[in-house]
Amino acid sequence: MSERTDATTSLDEDAARAFLFAVMAVAFGYPSEENLMRLASSAADLEQALRTLGLESPGSLPEVLEDAAARHFDLQGLYNRLFVTGLAAPISETAYELDKSARRAAELADVQGFYRAFGLRIGAPV
Repeated sequence: MSERTDATTSLDEDAARAFLFAVMAVAFGYPSEENLMRLASSAADLEQALRTLGLESPGSLPEVLEDAAARHFDLQGLYNRLFVTGLAAPISETAYELDKSARRAAELADVQGFYRAFGLRIGAPV
């Protein structure tokens, strides 16, 4: 492979990985009608990103995302019950700690180390 082809492949994989992270950020967020429609409309691009990364795509992805968009009220209720009102599964790790203030710096350092381990870097301020 030429240097140019290697660089292009690397850029394609980086772009696919960035797209996958962006989709995951929306998918793990509040299931608003807008977010669910965004996910459904990105199904083809998501499948392409998965192929670029050598990952297997579930064959029913477009149907699952369209079904989720159609059931957004049910999903919102479940999300609120799990993460907001009932706190059956608090969305923040620090909710599980008694003394949050003393652990905040260590917690952020752990998050930074996790990102670094997976090749993510914080960009310059805009």
